[in-house]
Amino acid sequence: MENHIINLKENVIEKLLAISPDDILGFIIGVLITIFVAFVSQKISKKIILRMTKKVVARTKNEWDGKLYDRKVFHRLSHIIPGFIILIVASVVGTLFENNIYGEVIYSAGGIYLVITVILVINASLNAIGDILREHSALKQLPINSYIQIIKIAFFGFFGLLLVGDLLIDQSFFMTLIGGIGGISAVSLLVFRDSITGFMSGIILMTNEMVKVGDWIEVPHFNADGEVVDMTLNTVKVKNWDNSITTIPPYSLLSDSFVNWENMQRLSARRIKRHLNIDINSVRFADDDLIHQLVNKKLLSEDILRERQCTNIGLFRQYAVSYLKNHEHIRKDLTCMVRQLQPGEQGIPIEAYAFSGITNWVSYENLQAEIIENFIAVLPSFGLKLHQNPSGSDFQQLSKSNE
Repeated sequence: MENHIINLKENVIEKLLAISPDDILGFIIGVLITIFVAFVSQKISKKIILRMTKKVVARTKNEWDGKLYDRKVFHRLSHIIPGFIILIVASVVGTLFENNIYGEVIYSAGGIYLVITVILVINASLNAIGDILREHSALKQLPINSYIQIIKIAFFGFFGLLLVGDLLIDQSFFMTLIGGIGGISAVSLLVFRDSITGFMSGIILMTNEMVKVGDWIEVPHFNADGEVVDMTLNTVKVKNWDNSITTIPPYSLLSDSFVNWENMQRLSARRIKRHLNIDINSVRFADDDLIHQLVNKKLLSEDILRERQCTNIGLFRQYAVSYLKNHEHIRKDLTCMVRQLQPGEQGIPIEAYAFSGITNWVSYENLQAEIIENFIAVLPSFGLKLHQNPSGSDFQQLSKSNE
């Protein structure tokens, strides 16, 4: 490859030394004329193309043509005509001078101009396609930006090689350059390791559908808790419930743990797991008076009378289970129970474990509050008390009683 570079330099220097002063002046004038003609043709073509497309967009009811216009696809297309004019001028200029380097330079410039224009047109078109696809309800959860980025990388890589080919006068060196891509790739893996890792992680997340746009995810490492609003190959953007935005690199979602609540929303089943701490001193066996009192208040059925050695906390658990199973917003087909946890210094924890058919955050919190408030309000009927650490008012009453 080094020999090719030396030969290329010698070839260019040899042609430059062969240029006469008169040819230089003529070449400059030819370049200026080429630039002027290309500039005027671009202005005329842009005015005609934009005027025609604007009328068509205004008359049609389709949305896709409006997206193309908003993304300036037609603006970019107006630059193609000057590119072809430059190529035509290059063939004419090349015949006016004995040294063909003039034609080669202008022709290469025209080729580069066309390649860049095509790249801009494709980039704007892909952006417009992404806008169109994101408006379809069936495609909103797909990572459209990731797909668009993959296509862009493929196109830009291909046209980048064409651009390098136009820049090189010695085409054999271009073929050698392609052969050396393997070595360049090895160096790139070391230099751009983080970028490549993020890129591959984005593809894994996208293909395995581990995260989709619209999913509710929770990433403790980044203090992210909210809805995924955008996904690219390099970033995952989460809109938290406090309306802040957290940007997470894709490889962090693979290396660290995160919670995806999408299945909960899809099944319309959100878990309720709340507990009350019961004062141990209030727990006792239930006598007949307590049982009859609870039956008269319709808190328990008469079937409970057949049971022996019932405790008031056991009766409360049966009431709580019956309350949950008869609640209209509690899923009957999923686990529903009220269990006793390990007693400790905070009393005896009684935990309600069930699944709500409501997944909306506000409605779900209201449902949880309704259930717990009902349990707290009914505790005195069972002769139970909540465990609560003493507060300032408790100490004041204690000191007054001692006085």
